[in-house]
Amino acid sequence: MDEQNLEQDKKVESSMSISSNDLLTTIYDISRAIFRHLPIRSVDSCSLVCQSWTPIARLTKEHRHTIHTLSYPSDFSTLTSQNSYDLSDFDSYISSYISNKLWSLPSLALVVTTNSLDRKGFISLSSSPPPVKHSKRTRSQATARETEILNISQALIRHLNKSCKIFQTVSSGVVVTSDENQSYEIEIGNAMGVLFFPKFPSNIFGIYPFEIKYNTKISDSMSRSDLHHLLGRVPDDIPIRCVIFFFTGRQSHSVDCIKKLLEYYSTDVVIIGGVVDKIRY
Repeated sequence: MDEQNLEQDKKVESSMSISSNDLLTTIYDISRAIFRHLPIRSVDSCSLVCQSWTPIARLTKEHRHTIHTLSYPSDFSTLTSQNSYDLSDFDSYISSYISNKLWSLPSLALVVTTNSLDRKGFISLSSSPPPVKHSKRTRSQATARETEILNISQALIRHLNKSCKIFQTVSSGVVVTSDENQSYEIEIGNAMGVLFFPKFPSNIFGIYPFEIKYNTKISDSMSRSDLHHLLGRVPDDIPIRCVIFFFTGRQSHSVDCIKKLLEYYSTDVVIIGGVVDKIRY
């Protein structure tokens, strides 16, 4: 009887035993499952914890392709057209957004802002460094604060990865959406909206920034290959499905380009955009 029980115990232990390889695989799978629920900033932090987490973090970032939207200010009841926004408030908002809501590394930030905010920018108040000579005048100035104005790109790029490019348009009016999905049409006030595009695999979704100069000639005989080259050097074997145009005033060559797009793609392409006051890239 004892021998029979002993043999049964061995069978149970054998069925429940986990080899070292199985254990490592299980830990890896659990880590991947945890990483899938973390925003991108937390994934970056986890990659520094231990060597085994580094490749998991890298794979997690490579397989994320989420497009994000952001509106500022978050509370449109604080909207102003008289003064510039405090840079520290913008920094806090962007840092919180990136830490809690950003799931993919952006490769392109499309920024739409009002003329008012573009003109005023963000105010940065920083304490002046203590002077070398301690005269009465310099001692009184030791606590003085320097005022610095940062434009939209300068304020935003400080929070993004170095590879991210910023494309900014300035318009007399913008439409922004709050966290409660309430849309606001703003013409007089400081407001901005940002669309963050991640880097997609080229066989899924490619982003090709382009600029059509005012003296560009769009001939009637322009080939599809030449059109692709004009629109950001899109490879010939990749079909164009969406084009975002921004115009500064009426530009006949851009209109001719749109006609060519419709000629080669007919109903297979989406064309969006509009007339803006300024473009920066």
